[in-house]
Amino acid sequence: GAALSTLIQDHAASLHWINVCPELARSLTRTSGDLLVEIASRTPRREVRGHALFQRAKHLLLRARTADTLKHADSEEFARLATQHGAALVGELRAVSIAALEAEAEKLLLRVRAEYEGIALARDRSLESAAEGELFELKFLGIGKTAPEIFGRDLNGYELRLSEFRGQVVVVDFWGSWCEPSRAMLDSKQALIERLAPAPFVYLGVNSDAEGRRIELGAATAWRSWWNGGSPKGGIAADWNVTAWPTTYLL
Repeated sequence: GAALSTLIQDHAASLHWINVCPELARSLTRTSGDLLVEIASRTPRREVRGHALFQRAKHLLLRARTADTLKHADSEEFARLATQHGAALVGELRAVSIAALEAEAEKLLLRVRAEYEGIALARDRSLESAAEGELFELKFLGIGKTAPEIFGRDLNGYELRLSEFRGQVVVVDFWGSWCEPSRAMLDSKQALIERLAPAPFVYLGVNSDAEGRRIELGAATAWRSWWNGGSPKGGIAADWNVTAWPTTYLL
């Protein structure tokens, strides 16, 4: 931490901090968060400041979500996390206020959305749109939140609304046959649907396959899926801030 802090002081104007910020955000330690704050405060470059603030928000949300996992973990899961991250860090995270972490992250994301438009996060996404996606997820997709409506056509062309299944346990699975982990889960999905058939349970998908596979997959799968327009980008996936496939929500 001290060595990196010295580097930040000596090379505050460097654009290389843009590449360092995501690495810091993936660490659960408070020190990493403090370094992101230091980068944001010392850099004279607007684009570096925008990245540092966005990744600081991501860091806060990672800590909040890990703290929430610890809160609900059984003894086996708790032991696994303690082994993975260290007992001291796990003990610290158990004591944090999840609401305070989320509130601080929300303020930073609102700031990034308002003040750092026009800065690229990746080749096809801006910091502004990424912050919007994180705000959407924070507002609608957290534990205890009401999921937003999904309305569209399924793989067979029939209208499908998420709200049709209100009152039931619903899984929303963002998947595609092009995705190896998605393919590996096909049999287990089928088994889960069959095992829970008598229960108020619905398995729904958002499929990202190309047009040429749409009808074939609609006939071959035992669950209904909205079609995401033939791409993992845009559409419902973008609305729900999905950046990795598969992604699964239990509602």
